[in-house]
Amino acid sequence: MTASHDLLALINNAVIDIQSANYQTYERPLRVLGRLLRDEQLADINATSTARLDLKAFLSSGSRQGGMIGSARSIATFRHSLLLSAS
Repeated sequence: MTASHDLLALINNAVIDIQSANYQTYERPLRVLGRLLRDEQLADINATSTARLDLKAFLSSGSRQGGMIGSARSIATFRHSLLLSAS
């Protein structure tokens, strides 16, 4: 297996873990996915896909939270992941 294949397998596993997670267990696999998506092997892809992203506008538009239980916590976790990937 190549390193890129290993990374894609880990990303796939993280997505599966998120899909099978519940309200109390989704944060860890979400953090794992965020870490994997920031891997140096994806640096060029990430740079291209985020070149015209207005992160501040995107994050401020997310301040309107839905009524789902835990949505504020989900949004905060997602924002934290985006801020880490932007730095």
